Amino acid sequence: MREDTFGVVSVRHKQNKGGESLEIDVLLICEKAIIVNETKRKLSTEYVKPFLQKLNTVKKWFPEYENRKVVGILATLYPEPSVVKYASKRNLFV
Repeated sequence: MREDTFGVVSVRHKQNKGGESLEIDVLLICEKAIIVNETKRKLSTEYVKPFLQKLNTVKKWFPEYENRKVVGILATLYPEPSVVKYASKRNLFV
């Protein structure tokens, strides 16, 4: 990870612990939040639930940041309005 103007940044972050692994496309650790970005070529609603499950494990992987809010971002070039609505209702940014 590297220090950036906005905080600590890691692109294509991979981490292993106790036989489990975590992969994140972009991880940004800011003063008050941990921002997790996953980028998909084609985003569908089926990806939202697994991403939310991944977000729920972030503080386990980074206990030193347990007091920070976890913010999820799903990125794609041309999101379907239905996917944006579905993810937004679950407090994700698209």
